[in-house]
Amino acid sequence: MTYPPSSIHKPYLPGMPQDGLGGDLAVPLEVLARRLGRAPDSLIRLDGDDNPYGPSLRVLEVLGSADSLHRPGDPEARDLRALLEPYACCARDRITVGAGPAESLERLLRVLVRPGAVVVLPALTRPLYATVAARLGLTVVTVPPTRGLELDIDGYLRRIADHPVALVVVPSPNDPTGTTVAPTEIVRLLRTDIPVLVDESDYEFAARTVVPLVTEFDNLIVLRDFAAWAGLGGLPVSYLLSARPLAAQLRQAAVFGGVTTAPARAAQLAAGAALGDLDALQGQVRTLRQERGRLFRQLRKLNLVQPTPSEGHFLLCTVTRGQAAAIRDFLADQAGIIVRALATPLLPNHLRISVGLPGHTDALMQGLLRLAEQHPL
Repeated sequence: MTYPPSSIHKPYLPGMPQDGLGGDLAVPLEVLARRLGRAPDSLIRLDGDDNPYGPSLRVLEVLGSADSLHRPGDPEARDLRALLEPYACCARDRITVGAGPAESLERLLRVLVRPGAVVVLPALTRPLYATVAARLGLTVVTVPPTRGLELDIDGYLRRIADHPVALVVVPSPNDPTGTTVAPTEIVRLLRTDIPVLVDESDYEFAARTVVPLVTEFDNLIVLRDFAAWAGLGGLPVSYLLSARPLAAQLRQAAVFGGVTTAPARAAQLAAGAALGDLDALQGQVRTLRQERGRLFRQLRKLNLVQPTPSEGHFLLCTVTRGQAAAIRDFLADQAGIIVRALATPLLPNHLRISVGLPGHTDALMQGLLRLAEQHPL
């Protein structure tokens, strides 16, 4: 199947996911709309980490009535840490609030490792980790996935045996595969005494967590985010759970500003408001998990893509007929649906599709069926 290249996509970068939308640095909705000649509210974005339901109404009420947004936020986010304590099931003096996953990761690396140190990452994961590590002058060593695209803990242990490793990063769920790692496997890494960062940014959509191990292992750090589950992608808020001494160091690192900083006051207020509306947000998460299952079943019916079971807010799909980039371009130009196409050695012909509203799933399926009818494969 061939299809004229879409006008929304930029030239591909060698070795990077060929999604043309910038990966973690997605093109703004308004820019995409102009390129496609459509109204912004007519596009369906299924390529990123957005919560399709948006933030809680309580967040909008709190921000709309706040009279302190002209003041900087608390560098140690004391009020937010107090609210996070029961939610995260972790003492507040073990919590460090950050301005999104990238900022939290960079702060951790600056405190924990020195330039030139070795960091072990999955070979198949989002580019955030390698990008931040490279910016700090760290040496990245990668671990290929298993045949089932799961993280290979034995491979991690081999890298640890072969290199003077300063930090191990384990995304769970991993993006874009949606796979998680069992706590027993994380324990195998922790017993090496090397610091282990488990990224649980999609924790709310998954069925497991390693947070109970934080009080048992001083070398475990857990990263979480408010974007996908709480709809706060536009007000970046994240948090790290760790041993008390490390948490104190990390909080102190934000006091001095620079590239490491606490979230703005608006972001802290928004996160606090979200935690005050958990029933509504957790209901949305349950709905999205159900929609993830429906999307999986619908896609599996097509003789076009083969979805992989996922514990994230997205599905990774192997394209079985045609080319992922052509499918992406058709959906964007003809249906206003934005998905991500991947073309790397490990994922040579794949789509990553975020879970949206039920109507988004219906529109996606209609677009794929129309593609099959107009362009027989």
